[in-house]
Amino acid sequence: LSVDHFKAELGKLFDESYKKRILSIEAIKDKYSFWSDSILMLRNQFDDSEYVSGDDSCYELLATLESVYKENSQKIESKLSSPSSSIMLNDVEIYYHKLKDSISAINDKITQHNLKIDNYDLEKNNLESRLLSYL
Repeated sequence: LSVDHFKAELGKLFDESYKKRILSIEAIKDKYSFWSDSILMLRNQFDDSEYVSGDDSCYELLATLESVYKENSQKIESKLSSPSSSIMLNDVEIYYHKLKDSISAINDKITQHNLKIDNYDLEKNNLESRLLSYL
């Protein structure tokens, strides 16, 4: 074993490890990009829904999530620029759960509305049947 051969092998080892870490960071960056796009799509769905008003808490939670995702994306970019630096991403879990609860509440409203509509049609048919039976 020569010293040069050892240095070359050691260099390859660190080079492979470095590449794997960079690829891992890029994968996280891609996930954040996808999640950010999902937030925008969700905002568009809220805008199109008649069950979500402009002052609903969903919009505030979406704005907070967008802000946190943007900040985390910037931190990931800085990590890619300077791989030896350490970063700490902001936790999005609490906002995610609040948004999920808010969406569940909206879905409950929609379900109740649909039940009222279904019940209305049933009661209308019953009333028509009773009226026709008297004629």
